[in-house]
Amino acid sequence: MNDHQARPLRKVSLSIWDLPASLLTQPHNFRRRMPKRGRERSHQMAILAFIYRNRFVTASQVRRRFTEILKSDRTTRRHLAEMQESLKYLDLVPTPSPLWPKVYSVSSRGMRKLTQAFRKKRSSWQPPAGERGRTGFSIHHVYHELACTEFLLDVCEAAKMTGAEVLELQRRSLVKNDAFRLTSTSGTRLVPDGMLLLRTSQGMICTFVEVDTGSMSMNSIADKLQRYSDWSASDHGQTYVSDLYRKHGANNPQSRFRIAIVCSNSHHTTNGQRRLQAILGLADSLPPSIRRNVWLTTAALVRDAGNILACAIWCRAKGGNAGQPFLHRLPGSN
Repeated sequence: MNDHQARPLRKVSLSIWDLPASLLTQPHNFRRRMPKRGRERSHQMAILAFIYRNRFVTASQVRRRFTEILKSDRTTRRHLAEMQESLKYLDLVPTPSPLWPKVYSVSSRGMRKLTQAFRKKRSSWQPPAGERGRTGFSIHHVYHELACTEFLLDVCEAAKMTGAEVLELQRRSLVKNDAFRLTSTSGTRLVPDGMLLLRTSQGMICTFVEVDTGSMSMNSIADKLQRYSDWSASDHGQTYVSDLYRKHGANNPQSRFRIAIVCSNSHHTTNGQRRLQAILGLADSLPPSIRRNVWLTTAALVRDAGNILACAIWCRAKGGNAGQPFLHRLPGSN
């Protein structure tokens, strides 16, 4: 093929789970261009609420969440560019590599717009979590939030394929929830990375999500698992879970829940088998009442699974079998 006929190389798009491989490169700033002229659109508040709830998102994640509104990747990028460049509702987060997609967060102007919209429906509404000053973010923290968002989106898509129903999703609203206060020596609060409530023909199951990117010490992970153990044995912990089931129609709600942990070894790789085995050892030392609730998998298995609820990618602590689908032996609450 002649030089003038050669096609230009296209930028390779990485999976969210592959992004840690480029964490050691220098921060990348996208080239500046003329801002797109934006206009107010009816679905912008829903997009702002989604981005705020997850803190950091990519365009592909926004499109997966709003497939009925955003019909193509190009449309999604255009709408987000309008919200960021012209309307100033979004900020662009610096990323470490040109291979990374653009990462968006809600700006202070977008937060004011979102607060006004929520207060029209509920005058006493206050943001469940505050924003720190926009002086920069740890890229490890940015990746952690992106990975949490990616996992929850994977669950929603898998639920549609399996006929399950996602009744509730929570992220930042858990930070200030009084139900997660602790009175034991393990700390003052339990702060899960996320929570989801699934319903299938077998029943409902509340799942708390933890994404381990490899940057947290094993002592810190052991401490968090101990907090889960203390919380599950407390009255307010059991009340929170049973009330959640009752809210969605359970006649005889139980305080059963699962802890889903997605493991990575470090920022160098997404193959988290060694990390999984290490956390599995910590979980094995927990009391039986909480130990059986811990389900683990790796970022690589989540990335490659066609359906993370139905594929046998999950293993359990002592007393549980390896290679189970997440919907296997669903505890439920009727």
